[in-house]
Amino acid sequence: MKKSKTIGLAMSIAVLGLAGTSMAANIWSATVVGNWTNAANWSTGLPVPADAKIVNGNGAAVTIDSNIGAFAGNFQMGNKTGGDTLNVLAGGGASFEQFRIADVAGSLSTVNVTGGSLTNVSGNGAVGYSGLGIVNLSAGSFVNTVDLDLGRNAGSRGEVYVTGGSLSVGKDLMIASYQDPANSGHFEISGGAADIVGDFTVGMYGTGTALLSGGSVTANRVRVGGTAQGGTGTLTVDASGLLTVDQFNVGGLAGATGVANLNGGTIDAGSISIGANGTLNWNAAATLVGTNMNFLADGLLVWEGDRTSDVASGVLDGTFDGSGGLVDIATLAFGVDYDQALSTTEGFLLSKYDSLNDTTDVWTVIPEPATLGLVVAMGAGMLFIRRMFKA
Repeated sequence: MKKSKTIGLAMSIAVLGLAGTSMAANIWSATVVGNWTNAANWSTGLPVPADAKIVNGNGAAVTIDSNIGAFAGNFQMGNKTGGDTLNVLAGGGASFEQFRIADVAGSLSTVNVTGGSLTNVSGNGAVGYSGLGIVNLSAGSFVNTVDLDLGRNAGSRGEVYVTGGSLSVGKDLMIASYQDPANSGHFEISGGAADIVGDFTVGMYGTGTALLSGGSVTANRVRVGGTAQGGTGTLTVDASGLLTVDQFNVGGLAGATGVANLNGGTIDAGSISIGANGTLNWNAAATLVGTNMNFLADGLLVWEGDRTSDVASGVLDGTFDGSGGLVDIATLAFGVDYDQALSTTEGFLLSKYDSLNDTTDVWTVIPEPATLGLVVAMGAGMLFIRRMFKA
């Protein structure tokens, strides 16, 4: 996918007033490119913190290079179709009660933070509320004290690119966030740091992608493929990317599809689960650290190299565990080959080395009735090793 890092054509800004206010709108002049602090750029003069609204003209660009303070209500860009841009430079600072970037369908709104700070202090922030919203962070800080949505309504798309500086999310960062499969979003970090206090969900309802090639991301939980309504997510960690998380879930719910590609870099997770329609591709150049890995309902690990002995030792020491599955192990002799089957808490964990691709597949299956008692009796550990071949 082509990265959308270009500066937008122009900018629209809005700060909607609090509920019940009747104050008139203060409108940025259409097509004007200029500084926020120039009163001539506004319809009623320089905005004050209590202004009910600051809404856009079409095709404008606004620069903030000094601290303009805190404003009540919503901060909106893209209230009309066409492009608009906000540039926050070193020394610049502003805080608002809620972000809506690319507010209406067909709008294109770009925020460039090259220094200073931009802060949302309440209400969910949305990059791509109904149109295409883009945030480029190279220095300074972009702070959202509550949830941050990348792509919210039907047809919307949100993109965030972090090459430096710091991104802070006080609750959840959700890509393709709000109950509609027709939204999408992308998150990418190659430098700087992103700190997410809550969940980092890639593809919550629509289609989400994330690329970590540098810098660092911390979160409470990562969900790749978010909800049963059909969210689809793809997360790739590469080069020197670092993800530190308490829980790492790939395809964690029925109906969600998740793929995690660990091509390089490091995922440091307290616990890892692969379930439903989840696949974790783990290349030898990458580092995966976790206290345990749990396979649920046909979750699949594709691990580079011949890792059959690692899988066996992982089950024996309790690092690997599995339960459920869609395939009865009794059917495997009729067409599926595997190298080993190991008893886990509630089923079997199978592994198969593919010499052609130099990868080891690991997945879980339901035990056949004849061996279910053995699983219960033996607990986790080696049950048997055999190889079945297709006829």
